[in-house]
Amino acid sequence: MSSLHQYSTISTSAVHNKYLSKTAQTATNAEEASQIPAPHLFKFTNLKAFSSSASPDSSWNPPTIAECAVHLEFLETLFAMRSRVLNAKKISTAMGYSSLLKPSDKTISKWHNGKWLKYIEFAVIRFFVWKEFLVHGSQSVSCCPPLDVLMVWHSLLLNPALLHMHFTEDPIIHIKFPWELIHKHLNNKTWEFSLTSPEKQDFVKNTAMKSHLFTIFKDWPVQTAAVREKTYIGLNDFSFGRSPAEKLSHLLPKGEKAKSIQLYSMAFRHVPVHIAEELRDAVKRQFSFVEKMHDHLWIRSPGLEGTLERAINRYDEFLELMRRESGTILIPTLDIDLVWHTHQCMASQYAQDVRARVGRFINHDDKIAAAELNSGFDQTAGLYMKHFGKNYRICGCWECELLTSKMGWVVRSGEKIDMNEVVKEIEDEMLYYRAVEVRRREKKPLPVR
Repeated sequence: MSSLHQYSTISTSAVHNKYLSKTAQTATNAEEASQIPAPHLFKFTNLKAFSSSASPDSSWNPPTIAECAVHLEFLETLFAMRSRVLNAKKISTAMGYSSLLKPSDKTISKWHNGKWLKYIEFAVIRFFVWKEFLVHGSQSVSCCPPLDVLMVWHSLLLNPALLHMHFTEDPIIHIKFPWELIHKHLNNKTWEFSLTSPEKQDFVKNTAMKSHLFTIFKDWPVQTAAVREKTYIGLNDFSFGRSPAEKLSHLLPKGEKAKSIQLYSMAFRHVPVHIAEELRDAVKRQFSFVEKMHDHLWIRSPGLEGTLERAINRYDEFLELMRRESGTILIPTLDIDLVWHTHQCMASQYAQDVRARVGRFINHDDKIAAAELNSGFDQTAGLYMKHFGKNYRICGCWECELLTSKMGWVVRSGEKIDMNEVVKEIEDEMLYYRAVEVRRREKKPLPVR
């Protein structure tokens, strides 16, 4: 076992002993720690054209490091948003969930699923209303929509067959997902997302809906006293194709809240039910990938830049493999899938690129069963080794990603390197990055080094 992999088994106490016990904090060190992830990864200017390594004759432009890095930020922000929804007791009340006794784990799980599914459904409704105000011929949005609307838009783009089946006449098919705007609006230390005042006003003006869905859910009007009969319209009364305000109009509150409930009732009633259900299910499925990215937390990794560079090149090889093995279902690794997802967020540009690169349109099917994924992955790994002579699987942990990045630098430098020093440098960097992350989560002063 290498020194590096021995390090990976060190307990968390080692992190505390080496860095977290140091309470002295200087402005320089605080500023240094706040630069994780490194700001230069998010520069969208002076982008170099991509040169294919798998097919030298091919020239095309896959996603950039900046776009992939923001994608990681976005996924982590979605993970944090869902956590806030699941843990909000006021939303449970608005859903009609209550218990005088301590609920069981099974009940809590059921409540969580119900809250999240309803949150997605409202987000889908808001997406349908918002997209009606997009201008034909536009290739970008000038005002960033709220996070919940972005979540639905993102999941639609990751289902190209659904997009091209139902939205070919819609302006949104030509609009690129606004990675640069998203980066400006999220805080990659707290994973909070906020719009500017003009953007909030633009959303309200176009949709008549408030800009923050979480606030709407949290502040939903509920009955405050135990009564025999229901006295309010709850979140759980809404469903696609049905208007709760029609049957429950006598329960509407007074004033602005009544107007808001009537607005959503109308939107739920008139939404295209089948498409809305497909979108809802697509968002729900996408969170499997969100959870995987959260578990790896590459956005905080010391080897992030190298991870994304390699992922972009491996994605090109993956498409080349698709071109060569046209009759085979190929399963991507997580890093390749990240770049593939990012590429799909270019909407119509994605269709043009893959036709040019692979020779046909490539759908992204996220409904494949687990057993088929496993067997397909093994087959893909074998074909990748056959065509490119390299291992397909990657570990993906911080240690391995940083080691791979450092070794790539060593090889490219051509200099004689003391590997003991390289491993020691990696160990120190790993300890520091982990310490910074622990401090952030504990909301304590950042460590020095």
